[in-house]
Amino acid sequence: MFVERGYDGTSLREIAEALEVTKAALYYHFRTKEEIVEEAFSTHEHRLDGLMRWLAATDPSAERDAELLDRLDTLFSGESGLVMRFGQVNRAVMARESIGARHLELLSRVISTLTRDAPEAEGRLRSILAFGAVVLAATGPSDDEALTLGGTAEERRAAGRRVAGELLAGLR
Repeated sequence: MFVERGYDGTSLREIAEALEVTKAALYYHFRTKEEIVEEAFSTHEHRLDGLMRWLAATDPSAERDAELLDRLDTLFSGESGLVMRFGQVNRAVMARESIGARHLELLSRVISTLTRDAPEAEGRLRSILAFGAVVLAATGPSDDEALTLGGTAEERRAAGRRVAGELLAGLR
């Protein structure tokens, strides 16, 4: 709902109605919208942390790159993709909440972990663009018409993986 209607355009009452629970039941778990967003980002951060631990513990190889693309696609095609869309759609909220700064720092750490094997500029750029290709294909671009990718969600994800695979293959 925060992605579709915007954070400020969504009330706790509407969330409770969509979940088919009473407002009191929702308040038992989340007293504010901020707590809902915090929980979503906390879960997202935990998933990215796991990805970074796996990546740091795995030696660079074509097999690792393929597994990385699988993991990124799975991660950003699900709830983490919604978290990314939340950030794209609700930029003002991200700027005023501490979550935005934490999220940027976390994405920087993911990209830093991805680029550790490629100290030169071209390799780092390939790693960053590969990450971006998978995330953008899975989450969808902003509402800017010029950035519309076209195709079905599955076609976009497959294209993102192919492009990312080609970029990463250039590192080896």
